[in-house]
Amino acid sequence: MANISPFRGIHYGAQLAAALPDLISPPYDVVTHDDRLARLARHADSIVHVILPVDHGDVGAPGDYARSAGELQRLLASGALIEDAEPAYYVYRQTFAVPGADRYISRTGLFCALALSPYGEGKVLPHEETRAKAKQDRLELMRATQVNTEPIYCLYEDPEGRAAGLLAAVSEREPMLRATVDGDSHEVWRVDDPEGVDAISAAIQGRIWIADGHHRYETALAYAAESGLSAAGRMMVVLSAFEDAGLVVLPTHRLVRGASAEALAQALGSAFDVQPMDRSALSERLAASAADDQVGFGLIGRPGSYWIRQRAGDVGRIYDAGQSPEWNQLDVSLLHKAVIEAHLGVTLADLATTDRIGYVRDVEEAGAAVDSGGWDLALLLRGVRPGQLRDVAAVGGKMPPKSTYFYPKLWSGLLLRALNR
Repeated sequence: MANISPFRGIHYGAQLAAALPDLISPPYDVVTHDDRLARLARHADSIVHVILPVDHGDVGAPGDYARSAGELQRLLASGALIEDAEPAYYVYRQTFAVPGADRYISRTGLFCALALSPYGEGKVLPHEETRAKAKQDRLELMRATQVNTEPIYCLYEDPEGRAAGLLAAVSEREPMLRATVDGDSHEVWRVDDPEGVDAISAAIQGRIWIADGHHRYETALAYAAESGLSAAGRMMVVLSAFEDAGLVVLPTHRLVRGASAEALAQALGSAFDVQPMDRSALSERLAASAADDQVGFGLIGRPGSYWIRQRAGDVGRIYDAGQSPEWNQLDVSLLHKAVIEAHLGVTLADLATTDRIGYVRDVEEAGAAVDSGGWDLALLLRGVRPGQLRDVAAVGGKMPPKSTYFYPKLWSGLLLRALNR
């Protein structure tokens, strides 16, 4: 059973409440070069001065991470950032526009300190593979700052809604932090009374699934082992329930070089139902079939496009005996095994190095990439359902790379957690 606890949160002080939208930021791994520069220039106290000493994807020099540590100490010394005197849980509610839909919904999470444990212990479960370079950058930042600068995102089971009820009651109060950015809101409430803390601890039991942040979790494990710091045995996470109505998982579509959409559609006709379809209708078909158990995906080429669907009653002609039934039932798994590997010759192991496969998250962007001639075709996926992630990880499986995109991302700068005290 995973172990969570309250912690002494570090956050921007009340005197900066009006500036909070300019101080917080999307997480480090989605901030582009231009966005990073803009955020650095927007406010001298922006959290980007701490979390991004160099562009995402790069590993900086020692001086880059020392500069981040210096910025953090400056913010603390000036009072821009303050540390709460007592440990607390923090409820985090994001209200956001659903991509492709004309409505707003809310997702509720809990900032807490999660006890680290190796995956093999079965208390914290991963669902994807990681790469060393990304981990090295975050390890250097952790060494320099001795702080959890950003949370990772995790999921837990709350079938009876015990935790949901407690968090909802907390969010009826006035929040301690509130920021609205591009129409989406971020609100944080502190829970530091012993009765409230104990109730939340009792309500969240069982295993924890990593949704977003595998690199940083593994980095925290490495840092805990080398540093010997007691507080480093835990890391700051945000937990949401699988049952939360605001849990949105978007797909990541595949771009392909060196193939013909028309030839691929013809080849797939022996194992799938292949229906020519106007490109503008593919997004609607993806959304309409979201709950369909039969695998379905879109194919965009120049000029044709198609809807590809697993035949009713057909469990698939490609089945990876080395993977679980849960893994083999995923759209993204069948797409990689039955299409990308079987017909395009790119294996899952090749994905780390090949330049034939690219990734985008927007259907229009996928179509534009094909039309520009930079890519030959696009394969459009439906989003993985949260329950599918839970079931694959619960039996020790890991999904193909870039299978999930939890939306929206957790924003950075709302809370930090010290590791050296």
